[in-house]
Amino acid sequence: MLGAKLAAETLPSTSRDQVTSYAQPGRLMVKPSRSAQFKVAIDRIEGFSRPERVLAEQFVRELAVVSDINAGDYESDLWQAVPRRLIARHLGGGNVLSRILDQLEQWSYRTYEGQRIVAAIGLDSENGQNEMPIEEYWEQGFAPVFTNGVDTLLVCGRDGAISGFVQLSSDIVPANAPYRLRQIALWAEGKRIAVVLNRHGEILVFNEKVLRFAKRRGHWFHYTHEAIIRRMSPPLYRPLREALYESCLDVSFARTGGCIGVLARDKLTQLSSFVSGDDIIADRTSYKARLLSTFSDKGFYKLDRRLRQELLSMDGSVVLDHQGRIVAAGAIIEVPAGSEGGGGRLAAARKLSMAGLGINISEDGSIVGLREGQQVFHV
Repeated sequence: MLGAKLAAETLPSTSRDQVTSYAQPGRLMVKPSRSAQFKVAIDRIEGFSRPERVLAEQFVRELAVVSDINAGDYESDLWQAVPRRLIARHLGGGNVLSRILDQLEQWSYRTYEGQRIVAAIGLDSENGQNEMPIEEYWEQGFAPVFTNGVDTLLVCGRDGAISGFVQLSSDIVPANAPYRLRQIALWAEGKRIAVVLNRHGEILVFNEKVLRFAKRRGHWFHYTHEAIIRRMSPPLYRPLREALYESCLDVSFARTGGCIGVLARDKLTQLSSFVSGDDIIADRTSYKARLLSTFSDKGFYKLDRRLRQELLSMDGSVVLDHQGRIVAAGAIIEVPAGSEGGGGRLAAARKLSMAGLGINISEDGSIVGLREGQQVFHV
């Protein structure tokens, strides 16, 4: 969930040590209880925020609850419920949020008239206004198609009673949430929580107008947006970093794949060694270069997010200079034969990283940032 690695060896501990503690920004120490005589290290390149330390401690407490239950053959089912219970506890959604997550997980394996089910459920900070428990809603035949998972939302209260149905509309585009789900992210302000099941069978959880958790590829992930944005270098310009990260989220959840390279200030002269002349916009030797030159001088971070997503969805890589100017798009990066999978995107990102920052967004949704060939962040 935290995208971290568990150290192989345990370390000695005493009752003076807390259940979770920092050893350094990128190392979190965890123990099963305050009285335990050992602790283990969890390591991550990006470092851990204070909310993530709280999340880790809540996770340990959920594990303790399950381990105390003598469930016999049902033990594996209880372990699978831990992430749902943890998310509900961490966001303050209680049993109602846990039940919503459980229902959407069940729907993620089903189809309705041959189509994957999409749905959006909102959990308001107040109690429901009608005597209609959401459990009865699940039993209705129309329930799987009652919301579109984009801008319509069924809302229930903290007591599990349905409050109503809302249609969302806003021109505001929040950061740190996929563009397509911007309306739902905006609704989930304050203590509100919104849960979406998309057409890929992924479950996204929004709170405080940002994406907080997502279940993808069979696992739950916690999103640490600020930590990733800080790890992006080059560029140094904050608005450009934010634009890069937003576009990574957009492409990741669109599942189209993409590759971005940001050249360091002193590496721009090496551009021709990465891409062919036809792909270099400034040379204007191809129709594509001339077309892209009509807006490329605006800077990547000044473009509409939808246009940025379209650029990244092109076959090939988008290459920027350190100020965010688009110097090539749809560029085929020459890489050694037999390079890593992902249609060569990872190998292209690795090569681009030798001159700055390389980002690979795979078609399964994972985002990897590289610098000098080494991973610096992973989402």
